[in-house]
Amino acid sequence: MLGEKIGEISGKVTMQRVLPNLGGAPKMETSFQANGSLLGTNVKDTGTYWTVVRPDGTHYGEGQGVMVTKDGKMATWARFIFKLCRQNGLD
Repeated sequence: MLGEKIGEISGKVTMQRVLPNLGGAPKMETSFQANGSLLGTNVKDTGTYWTVVRPDGTHYGEGQGVMVTKDGKMATWARFIFKLCRQNGLD
């Protein structure tokens, strides 16, 4: 691990769909809802991201979402995903 753990969030996938991809590789969009804590504050996290498998077997994706605290404070987030997978396709 690179540093101290700042939170933990877990949830469920609420929707998945296959998107058109001009590069030909499978492109999946996933939406989710999750609950957990971030810096000691309970949050609800909702977001959507997409991922595509590159020719070299790595995954790349982008996503965005919003976290809401119990008292209604909101924070938006955006992320980029880069992931290496084992040869059998599982990580």
